[in-house]
Amino acid sequence: MTVNDFLLDFAIASLFIMVGQLIRAKVGLVQKFFVPASMIAGFIALALGNQGLNVLPFSGSIGDYPGALIILIFAAVGMNGFSFSKKEFKSELDRVGSYFSYKVLAQAIQFAFAPLFGVLVISQLFPEINYGFGFLLASGFSGGHGTAAAVDHALHLLGLRTDSMAELNYYDRKRVHNLKYYTWVEQQGRTVEELDALWYDTEHTWDAVHRQADALDELINGFNEESGVLKSL
Repeated sequence: MTVNDFLLDFAIASLFIMVGQLIRAKVGLVQKFFVPASMIAGFIALALGNQGLNVLPFSGSIGDYPGALIILIFAAVGMNGFSFSKKEFKSELDRVGSYFSYKVLAQAIQFAFAPLFGVLVISQLFPEINYGFGFLLASGFSGGHGTAAAVDHALHLLGLRTDSMAELNYYDRKRVHNLKYYTWVEQQGRTVEELDALWYDTEHTWDAVHRQADALDELINGFNEESGVLKSL
């Protein structure tokens, strides 16, 4: 990220915020539904950015700003202090309780309906998206964009995504197998017969490896015991 990139992105974002504010001031429907200018600006920029028409000269660092700017938001929390009137204890308690109830209800609705919408609707439109996609909306509402990104990353690490997978038929698997010619025959000096055995003689190749699972587990447990690597965890 350079100073020039930051200033360019800031100028473009400011322009769209101004456009969003103008639309909000002139369009009655937007005012009726309390759509903020920032949301209007975001949708316009999304449509014109690299996820849409790709006509905006955003820098490659445009996606890094939320992680840095959220620090300023949390740092400013509580700067004005927290006041609680003892004389109006009941009204203050009602105010806090109603806000708490609203938050709980909003989160309950999002955690219930957003995943359900993802399963029943989104997965039908985009079959490659995992059913857990709907949780991103609720997690983003609860903890912001960073939390939603963390949930998405966790789903990816846990292998709960299928958008990078492909179901292979017989010919697809054979094509992948033939690619091993370069690593087995040309690089390791194996014979073509040894390569063919990986495909045809599975009893003495892949099945034989699977039968070694118990022995390999014993070796791993023995190493962990002697090295003490698990004791420090």
